[in-house]
Amino acid sequence: MRRRVSFDGEFQGCFGCGRDNAAGLGLSFWETEQGVETTFVAPSYLQGAKGVLHGGIQAALADETMCMAAYAKLGAAVVTGELKMRYQRPAPVSVPLRIVAQIQKRDARSAFIDARISLDGEDEARTTATGRFFFVRSEAQRGRE
Repeated sequence: MRRRVSFDGEFQGCFGCGRDNAAGLGLSFWETEQGVETTFVAPSYLQGAKGVLHGGIQAALADETMCMAAYAKLGAAVVTGELKMRYQRPAPVSVPLRIVAQIQKRDARSAFIDARISLDGEDEARTTATGRFFFVRSEAQRGRE
């Protein structure tokens, strides 16, 4: 299974995936059996060290992909509560990177999600991330509390 997944409505200005954010990353996501994935070719102006994608942009890529995993697999919008990054090998600019995310577990308030960044077509992780994401409650849900 591979289907395109995206937010509608209020998220169009999102830095990661919003269609209305000309300065954003412009990510498109695909749901798979395991989770969600995207590919991204970083322009050189997003480098930190020469030829290496800035670590903050890598964190944004992982965060966006993990949030979309919660939306695709659980039908829930989430906010990031905790994000832990592990930079294992340099992730280069100007080449396709693959970012994948999978839900590891959930409880009543949150989901625990992992992500990895690798070169597209390779299995070895350049960067890994883990995070806890809290479910966004609707106005109707908040009114019942």
